[in-house]
Amino acid sequence: AAETGLQLGDVVPVEFEDGFITDIEVRAIFDDASVLDGRQWLLDRSLTSEHVTVDDVSFIGLTYTEGVDTIFARSVVEEVTSAFPQLSVQDNTEFKEEAEGQIAQLQVVITGLLVLCLVVAFFGIVNTMALAVLERTREIGLLRAVGMTRRQLRTSVRWEAAIISLFGSLLGIALGLVLGAAAVVAIPDSFVSSIGIPWGQLVVYALVGGGLGVLAAWFPARRAAKLDVLDAIATE
Repeated sequence: AAETGLQLGDVVPVEFEDGFITDIEVRAIFDDASVLDGRQWLLDRSLTSEHVTVDDVSFIGLTYTEGVDTIFARSVVEEVTSAFPQLSVQDNTEFKEEAEGQIAQLQVVITGLLVLCLVVAFFGIVNTMALAVLERTREIGLLRAVGMTRRQLRTSVRWEAAIISLFGSLLGIALGLVLGAAAVVAIPDSFVSSIGIPWGQLVVYALVGGGLGVLAAWFPARRAAKLDVLDAIATE
């Protein structure tokens, strides 16, 4: 209604898939909880039963009237739908549990992609630090000549890798928060009304990123510590 400018009392021409066209008056406006398609209409059943085929129906919602035995009502609905094995009957709790299960599956997929990104980032840091050690061979030789120990050199390389990976993790988290907030803004308020930030998980991700940086620097740091001082200084 907000997108089309419709208000209570407006008359809208509606065409069904069978070609039938009629004018319908707007009697009420409701909050939309749909994410993919916000164009939802509630029509009189007399119209839908005449001009909408069963193949076009994917969901039917029933509301119990006051005083009805819900267990008995469900048994009646299940008996009616028993002839259609492709249909399932769910109450609000079951529908919510199914939706939560789908979200949990999506989170598993996202976590898997995150792990894959961490693996790629790990080898990227290894390659970056190896090239950094190779390009600074002469500098490393000079540092060793003025008294830097092998242990100090290894620690220096590891700290550099940790800072790079931690900075990358924080940058990725910040970008993810911005994109997540933008997605929540785009979703109707009736579906998602607030933004929840898992600060604990984000801290863990940042620490894991820094830890992977230290681990990735193990081989480059060891190679830098094993360089011969004179050969390193003589490197052009």
